[in-house]
Formats: sequence, C-alpha cells, structure tokens
Amino acid sequence: AATSAASTAQPRLNAYLRLYRTTPIGLMVDPTAGFRFKLPAWCTRDLTAFNHRAAPKTAGLDEQKKLSLGTSESWWLDVLHRGYVYRSKIGLESFFGEWRAEVTTEVLFASYNDHAKVRNERHPMTREALGQFMVGMGAKYIQPRNAAVGEHLADVTNPYGGTTRKAELVKKARATGYDLGPLPLARDAFTNKTGLAMAWEVEDDAAN
Repeated sequence: AATSAASTAQPRLNAYLRLYRTTPIGLMVDPTAGFRFKLPAWCTRDLTAFNHRAAPKTAGLDEQKKLSLGTSESWWLDVLHRGYVYRSKIGLESFFGEWRAEVTTEVLFASYNDHAKVRNERHPMTREALGQFMVGMGAKYIQPRNAAVGEHLADVTNPYGGTTRKAELVKKARATGYDLGPLPLARDAFTNKTGLAMAWEVEDDAAN
C-alpha cells in the first residue's frame, strides 16, 4: 500500500512543480523554468510546413509597414487619407480641396514634390517615374483639355481703376494627366497593391 501511495504521489508532485514553475512567482524564483518546461514540446513539434518568411498579419505589423513606406507610397497614402491631391497655397481650396477623378501630371507632380521636401527626400521621383507609379496604383493615362495645371496670383483690374491680386487657376488647352477614378476605388487599389489594412475616413467614401 505504501509503495502504491508513493507511486501516485510522485507524479502529482511533478505536476505541481511544473505548474509552479510557469506561474509568476515560480518564474521569479527561476526565470528559465518556463522555457525549460516548454522546450521538449518545441523540439518535438513538426516544423516541416513552417515558412519563416510568412509573417502573421497583425495590426502592429501593418502599422510598422506604414511607418516604413517609401516617399512615393507615403505621399499617395496621405492623399488618399485627406481625400484630395494638392494643397493650395493661395486659397483655391474650393477647387483643389476636393477629390477629382482627372488630375494633370503637373498637379500630381507638385503635390508629390511638396511631400518629398517635407520628408527631406534626397532622390525624389522624376515625372516619368511618377507616371509609372500612378499606373501601378491603378490610374490611367489621359490627355485632358482645358485642364488645371497649377495656380497663380494674377493682377486684375478693380472698380477703382487699379489692380488687385487674385488667385486663379493656371489652365492648359492640352495637358497630360491621369484618371484616378472615384476615391473609394483609388483607396481599394492602394490597399490591394500594398496589402495594408487601412481605416479610411467614412465621410470621404462617397467622394467621386
């Protein structure tokens, strides 16, 4: 009977010791206990199908990828988040401050260069590289007519016979540009291209 009791007591003691070593108090006494306890299971696990390059998709990993985006991708992400391409410098937000499907190369390039300067980009994209980038993001090359290519302050005659500085669009009869499509589709194209999960602002999703 004594032998039988001893034979059952030892496994129980071992079980309690294993449990103790994986608790916070046990780990304080022996920080390596949990590792040594799990090591046999790790050594016997089948890893033949394990792919060390396929990192699990998590919110933290997505955030890390967003922070490490290149200048061109971070610029386009900024554009898609705010819902318009170019930040007017002379008060023409009524035109530039909304999403437009058709945008000239000049406006896109000016917007990108502003972003590149803020990021202190030493090797900004050329106009040709910008075109390749836009096509990669799902845009289509177009040749719009009478399209806005920029903005400027013009001297216009006022009612008193003098001149007044007025913000105006600079237009070109025949320009080059890209059809970006509706904002939701442009955002979807960016998500599909980068594989990043984005939380877009809902109020902008109806933009055309």
